[in-house]
Amino acid sequence: MQRKRPVRLQKPSSPNQNAAPASNPALTEAVLAKLDKQLANGQPPEVFATFERLVAAGHSPEGARQLIANVVVQELFPALSSGKSYNQEQFLAALRRLPYSTDSADE
Repeated sequence: MQRKRPVRLQKPSSPNQNAAPASNPALTEAVLAKLDKQLANGQPPEVFATFERLVAAGHSPEGARQLIANVVVQELFPALSSGKSYNQEQFLAALRRLPYSTDSADE
C-alpha cells in the first residue's frame, strides 16, 4: 500500500484570506431582538407558528430562535446586498421547511 503524502496547509498571507466569513455579533443580536419582538407580538403569525412547531418537535426555544434567525438572514441578506427585492413567499416557504433546510434553493 502506497503512503499518501501529508497535505501542507499554507498560512494565509492576510488574516481574512481564505477564511470563512466571521459571524457578526451586532447583526446576530439585532436579528434575534427583532425576532423576539415578533414572537412576543405573535406577528407575523407564520413566525410564531414556526417557533411553536419547532419547540413542539423537541427543539429548545433557543434552538428554534436560531433556526428562524438563520432563515431571516438567508432571505434578507441577498436582498440587502444585491438590491433584489425581498420575497415574502420565499421566506414563508423557508420557514415551512424548518428544521430540515434553510436553503431557499431547495424548493
